[in-house]
Amino acid sequence: MNMKNLFLLIASLGMMQVSIAKTCYVAPDGSDTNDGLTPLAAFKSVQKAVDAMNTGDSAILTAGVYKISERINISKAGTPGSRFFLGTRGTDRAKLDFSSQSKDDNSQGIRLTGNYWTIKGLQVHAAGDNGILIENPKDPEDDTKYLTNQGSYNTIEWCVIDSCNDAGLQLKRYAAHNNIINCDSYHNWDEKTDGGNADGFAPKLTVGTDNYFYGCRAWENSDDGWDTYIKKEASIVPTIITEYCICYRNGYKYGKSKSGNGNGFKMGSDEYKSNFIARHCLSVNNLAKGFDQNHNAGEMTMINCSAWGNLKSEFYFKETSDALTIKNCIGIGARLNKDLITSGTYESNVWEASITASEFESNNVSDVLAPRNSDGTLSAKTLSFLKPKTGSKYVNKGVNAGLAFSSTAPDLGWIEVGLDPGPDKSRFTTAARQSFRTVSKSGDLIGGSHTVLPNITKVNFITSSAGNLSIRLYNLAGEMVADLGSRHFSAGQNSQLINMNKFNSGMYVCELSYSGSDGIKTDRLKLVKN
Repeated sequence: MNMKNLFLLIASLGMMQVSIAKTCYVAPDGSDTNDGLTPLAAFKSVQKAVDAMNTGDSAILTAGVYKISERINISKAGTPGSRFFLGTRGTDRAKLDFSSQSKDDNSQGIRLTGNYWTIKGLQVHAAGDNGILIENPKDPEDDTKYLTNQGSYNTIEWCVIDSCNDAGLQLKRYAAHNNIINCDSYHNWDEKTDGGNADGFAPKLTVGTDNYFYGCRAWENSDDGWDTYIKKEASIVPTIITEYCICYRNGYKYGKSKSGNGNGFKMGSDEYKSNFIARHCLSVNNLAKGFDQNHNAGEMTMINCSAWGNLKSEFYFKETSDALTIKNCIGIGARLNKDLITSGTYESNVWEASITASEFESNNVSDVLAPRNSDGTLSAKTLSFLKPKTGSKYVNKGVNAGLAFSSTAPDLGWIEVGLDPGPDKSRFTTAARQSFRTVSKSGDLIGGSHTVLPNITKVNFITSSAGNLSIRLYNLAGEMVADLGSRHFSAGQNSQLINMNKFNSGMYVCELSYSGSDGIKTDRLKLVKN
């Protein structure tokens, strides 16, 4: 490509970009009299930054401790291609300390009623109610009704919620299509019900559909790890998905006078149906049950899950439902077998009374709480717990249940030998996400690669015929963050420049779709913005 064409290409790419959004800065030693537009003129309060933001803007928090006594309210709405961002950069962590907050129903740490927000890198500590609440607000014209198009399409990533006076992270009032990625929720205990209501993650009551949890851990919460109790006044049957999620020691007292139910994954209620899907999940040493039907009559699916050491039962399903599917699971506990009903689909599961330690890389339960990797993903140490050793009796013994596997057949239990369960292997749930079975290079544009230049990514590819190339960028939640349009290219070695300056730091998926005389071909590459 000659220099003239190169400049024309850069110019055309610039025309395809939306206007550059602004960045606000927040710091513990900032001042709300500042303009917030540079790190040296940072705001002090997070709410001040939120109030100053417009669609597509970012608010970057400096690492440190923020003492906050009032709830942070977020109600603005972004768009699929112009999201809000609130959080930290890189491996920084900002601790929002709400320990001075009053303990009442309106004292959440963060109440999110807006759409298309990404919140990342925050620790929400000791809120007077939920740490993070995502919901629809009431209809301003009829306070007996709720709006049904807000509190949706948000991503909460690499956040910690702990020591709150209700469930750590709760979704209700038809909040839908939210992604909770690589988050931890622990030590939540509620005063009002003496420990009976504080779950780790709570998509419940009248929650919307398609809320998705990936790589999350819930431990030592006074009630359940995940609680999806759906109330009878709900108007939809929600679908809730958990993948590579962990429940550990929920339901214990932790120095308090009383605790709640103590289940790992509570899959619904007898008031109304919910559809619960657990894939590659682990539930261990909870006070009650590992995976609990809780009278839910909806559809429940457990594929490649493991349970061990839960005091009442590992898998507890006693009543008929719309559909019950348990495949490739391992349950280790003497009370397991009698708690499964006869109706349902059970394939290639192993129920054993005691653990066979020599079959697994680790049976050290403390490994499930090993520190995360610097990008927020679960560490190799955590993923070694109850991971079958190569050659173990649990390897290649499963049935194909639609999930990725690395050899001739799926392994049993929550970890597949030879398959990295990090972000590159996520399987997402909305139509936009379903195509991303992997986000590393996976298509058929021969030679697809990329080179990182200052604020520019150069995508290289070879095509066998002339045609049109379209490029879209997605975040790791599978949400499109930019449509970069379409251009015509000749056959042979080609490249495309992408201006990354307007995007937040992090990892993206670049989808290339090429339409030529030999058909449509696609490729997907992982891009990193430093």
